[in-house]
Amino acid sequence: MNDTAPSVRARARDLHSAMTAAERFRAAAAMHRVAIRVVDSSLPTGLVGPDRRRAILLRFYGDTLPAAAVDACANWRPSY
Repeated sequence: MNDTAPSVRARARDLHSAMTAAERFRAAAAMHRVAIRVVDSSLPTGLVGPDRRRAILLRFYGDTLPAAAVDACANWRPSY
């Protein structure tokens, strides 16, 4: 689905083209943080750790990811 007016799409393309790679990365990271907050606010209270990460992954990706990938991401622990 594409419900964006051509003039708006062109303006967004022009704005993004004028950004450096670092600026585009920061903008994308900020939008990702907002999206996580929106999804997180709709989840049941009390979800923590792997259960919370699993719920967020499922909300974003639904059944497009294999269950093993969702489990691996939800249970991932940084090694540092």
